[in-house]
Amino acid sequence: MIKITDKQIKQENRFLRQLPESACSFELGNYDVKILDIHFHLPDFKSSPWHSHSYFEAHLIFNGRGQIMTYKGSRQFEAGELLITSPNFEHCWNTEVDDLYMYVISFELKVRPDGSGRPSPIDIALSRLFEIEEFICPSQDIRQLIINSVAEITEARPGLNYMLQCYMKQLIVSFARLVNSARTEVFEQPEELPDQQEDQIVMLINKYLADNYTNDINLDMIARFVAKSKRSITRHYKNVTGTTIIDKLLQMRLFLAEHLLTNTDKPIKTVAYEVGMPDVSYFCRQFKMFFNCAPTNYRELNPAKNSSLIPENLKRFDALVP
Repeated sequence: MIKITDKQIKQENRFLRQLPESACSFELGNYDVKILDIHFHLPDFKSSPWHSHSYFEAHLIFNGRGQIMTYKGSRQFEAGELLITSPNFEHCWNTEVDDLYMYVISFELKVRPDGSGRPSPIDIALSRLFEIEEFICPSQDIRQLIINSVAEITEARPGLNYMLQCYMKQLIVSFARLVNSARTEVFEQPEELPDQQEDQIVMLINKYLADNYTNDINLDMIARFVAKSKRSITRHYKNVTGTTIIDKLLQMRLFLAEHLLTNTDKPIKTVAYEVGMPDVSYFCRQFKMFFNCAPTNYRELNPAKNSSLIPENLKRFDALVP
């Protein structure tokens, strides 16, 4: 068991709250990422009330152990593990020990309006964070990123803000990778290998999808555009990208739908029509599967994904953070 003094906790939190805005708000793929809070948790609570919040929370267990309770039952967590809870997921904590130390990182993900039509492997990996409710896994080297951030702030060397942003980007990508690897993993090939050429057929298909994904299109139309058979392009696209053309098309439409739901007041039926999915029932079903929330509820719970709109009693149960 590692003992940490209140003075050490207060000093570390003082440094962590000096993260500049440029390190807390940044782009990853088609997502805008905002880190709302990062701190070292006071080890003085035994339990929390049932609660939820409209953002992700990652808990990096530094020392001790405890339980998280959900509608599915309880799960044990312990030192060296990472626990992530998704937005709007009700849960509570319980621990019978006084040595539970952990870093808490609160963050938001929002699809960028100017990039919602071109999902990439990192977009898919980030979207899978919305598929979880609670997720526990070994933390690997994530703690080192926080330690490095504190050291950067302490030393204040040239390039401080750039380094801090790099560490925060690595932090969010690490979360996405851990969740991604627990499911059907998406892989990304290096983009700048000198002996690698971009696949022309995939480029043509992606171009057609980007230009027409809100329209009523099908594989026959795409095959005619590429001048290949339908069977040929489906097999080729899957082999090269690891996903299907239909899944790619669906992802593009759903990313746009998420943007319309959170940035306009258009009715659900109109949103479904504008993204190329006029069957509202099908649209709602696919949206819920992708974002783990029905479109109506998603709009109600994320009117602007603005932390200032979160009720104070839902922001954090650890109100004693120095």
